[in-house]
Amino acid sequence: MAEENKNGRQIDFIVNTLAQITSKVDALADVNVADRRRIARLEDGYELLIRMAEQQDSRMGQIETNIAEMSAGINKLVGVQSESNERLNVFINVLERYISGGNGKA
Repeated sequence: MAEENKNGRQIDFIVNTLAQITSKVDALADVNVADRRRIARLEDGYELLIRMAEQQDSRMGQIETNIAEMSAGINKLVGVQSESNERLNVFINVLERYISGGNGKA
């Protein structure tokens, strides 16, 4: 009987220990599920940031192209303006000579 009593206590101890372990495993499983959800949200956020950065890179490339085209256009305008100024100066000189009688016919 003493042996059965001892075996009964050991079985009770084992059953209680298994219940505690099961409870802890269940709690850890719940934490694991919550962690997986958080990790999934972080991954989604990270992927969104990557897509945004890629779009930003693309936009920056387009802006750089636009700036280069505008700079070329401005340089062309500066050249044309310089030519126009030279031609206008020649015209003004001719006109001034004409008005001042420098053409020989006053």
